[in-house]
Amino acid sequence: VNCLLRLNPDGSLDTSFTCPELVGEYIGRCANPKVTAVLVQPDGKILVGGIFPPYNGAPSRNLIRLNSDGTIDNTFVTGTGTNAGINAISLRANGNILISASNVSPPNSFQPLVYNTYNVNTFFELGSKGNLLHREKSSRVDGKKILRRPDGKFNIIGESRSPYHRGLKTINNNGTLSINTNLFGGFDNKPIGWSGQIQPSSCQDGVIQSDGKIILVGDFDKYNDILADGLIRLNSDYSIDTSFNIGQSFAYKY
Repeated sequence: VNCLLRLNPDGSLDTSFTCPELVGEYIGRCANPKVTAVLVQPDGKILVGGIFPPYNGAPSRNLIRLNSDGTIDNTFVTGTGTNAGINAISLRANGNILISASNVSPPNSFQPLVYNTYNVNTFFELGSKGNLLHREKSSRVDGKKILRRPDGKFNIIGESRSPYHRGLKTINNNGTLSINTNLFGGFDNKPIGWSGQIQPSSCQDGVIQSDGKIILVGDFDKYNDILADGLIRLNSDYSIDTSFNIGQSFAYKY
């Protein structure tokens, strides 16, 4: 097998699932192809993202859709694909596809991100057939995960050096960035007493509760200049939930 397989309920290999041969060219900083995101649609089709070359000679790379048996879905047309490394895939209720990604170009030869020749950033939205709909470019977050909010909006969490919306941003239903003053600062990664170079703040994971509050964990020390130490819960308006207090349990002193 290569990068992608399907197991039966007893853990044995499902031999009816045709495994894509994701092998070939050197892409970005990853010499070996890898699948980092898989999503099964309600119709049984399978979206697959990661860092991998064109599939079976087709021009598309890094993002494909398979039929339920593992064969390529030719109705999902991505053109030349994308040079972005796909980290997360999510669906809107209307079937549109949300993509969160990273720039995986080598440090000494940075390349802008594109999707089928269109300039994009680390978040973009596709139609159900693969056509580009929205490409939010107002802030830079190395998107790691997509969280669906109760109001239909989405949170993108990840790593960011941006001067605002650091580590967390909200996407409106129309694909634009949601402006919220509580997110203008965002997360910092500069412990008290640290005089070295500031590292990028990073939200690694999160979960949205049924009441709209969001719990976030990651490599950060402050949120809007308030001590956070790697774990925080925010209210639905992104202000700090002061009833959730862990003190300095995760603090690291330099």
